[in-house]
Amino acid sequence: MWGYLAAPKWIADGCAKIQGQLTSANCSIAQRAALAAITGSLASTKAMAEEYRKRRDVVYTMLKEIPGIKSNYPAGSLLLFS
Repeated sequence: MWGYLAAPKWIADGCAKIQGQLTSANCSIAQRAALAAITGSLASTKAMAEEYRKRRDVVYTMLKEIPGIKSNYPAGSLLLFS
């Protein structure tokens, strides 16, 4: 945003502070995305989490079948450490 202001310095300084806050916010696309994230359906998120659980279980099962490999079953993560 561009513009000009003719005012005493103390008013111009105050206007500069306000202008900086008004024009330096998140872009409208990010604001709409955030709104959709907090008000939209969680169906796709839950489906994605279930798919990750399935993948974790497949990898864990395969690791258990390898002789000499031990791994803890991760209850709250996708990560397996052996």
